[in-house]
This record gives sequence, C-alpha cells and structure tokens, in this order.
Amino acid sequence: KKVFPDTLIMHYENFPEVANLLNLIGDTQKKFTINKIGLLVQQDFENPNLPYIKLHTEKGLEMGDQGISRENLEYTLDAIYDFEELFGMKVLDAEYKPISREVYVKTERNFIIWLDTALTVQEQYNKLKKASNKLNIYTEPLNYIDLRISSINGDRVIFKRK
Repeated sequence: KKVFPDTLIMHYENFPEVANLLNLIGDTQKKFTINKIGLLVQQDFENPNLPYIKLHTEKGLEMGDQGISRENLEYTLDAIYDFEELFGMKVLDAEYKPISREVYVKTERNFIIWLDTALTVQEQYNKLKKASNKLNIYTEPLNYIDLRISSINGDRVIFKRK
C-alpha cells in the first residue's frame, strides 16, 4: 500500500501448511511439512492432523525446496480428501510418483488405489462407484485397485484380491 509521498506499507502472510511430506531417498527418510504452494517449510517435524504424502527422490530435498508442484500437490490432496468423503474410509497416506504421473492412495484397509494425474480424481472415483455393485471395497480383501485404465467400451476397474 502506498502512502504518499514516501511510505510503502507491506503486509505478508505465510501460506498454510497442508501436508506432511516423507522424502524417501534409498533407505533413508526425511520428514517435512509442505505448504499450500508446495514449498518445504519445516524439517524433522510432522503434524498428525495433516495428511501424509510420500515422495521418492534420488537426491534429498532441503528446506525451502519445491517439494511438489502446486498443481500436483492439490491433485494429491484432492485424491485423499475426496476418497475419505465419498467412501467413508480413512486414507493412511498417498504416494506421488512424478515420472509416471501417478498417485497411489493407501486406505485404512491396506489396499492401494492407483490414480493417473492426467485424469481427474472425480472421474476415476466415479468409475470405482460404478463398479461397487461387483466390488465391495469394505469387505473384500484387496491388494490394489487400478483406476487409471480407460477402454474403448468404457471405463475399466482392475483390482487384485489378496
């Protein structure tokens, strides 16, 4: 804000922390909290009230680095919160895979849902809802559900039972 003739008043706010980021480098792990725009803001700290996101990298991340791009962070958080809301099941963590552009969401029943970041979270979860008459995610012992595949005849839900 300008106050003429020679004063400039600045007000700034920090972006809120939105997730815990577990940076996995080989056999080691670093813990961070990540803010709304994807910057790492606290190291060796975790907030149990925030969701957990895993990220494998060849080189360890450092404070102030861009952990995940803002768009991919929003996508991953949408995947977590939408699943919990739509299916009433808690998510333990999500793993973001930047090279393959995928997100793996691990549920409280210990099965993983594979999502493709090129498709919307909503359209992939809608496929799972449509398949719910053949696949009961609440009672069947599952390893994973793959929602990434689309076919000519419609959407496919691929899954593996334990």
